[in-house]
Amino acid sequence: MDYTGSTTNIDIQIGVLAEAIDHNPNDDTLYVERGKLYHQMGQFDKAQNDFQRAAALNPANREAESYIELIQEIFNYRYKDIYNP
Repeated sequence: MDYTGSTTNIDIQIGVLAEAIDHNPNDDTLYVERGKLYHQMGQFDKAQNDFQRAAALNPANREAESYIELIQEIFNYRYKDIYNP
């Protein structure tokens, strides 16, 4: 996938992956790919959901686990005041 595209291109890619997920809901790699796009757009909550779904479907998916850890670090940094008043 081309991750250098515009937001519109990314939105199209997300739509294509959403359709693919509808047809193959147990394919963990589709969730990882869509999660990467959400991550690229800064939609970390949606990205986290996709990576967690991928990890649940395939606990051996190290890429999903790596992204989960990365996003958790982002959440800990960005929202520290929210979680730790």
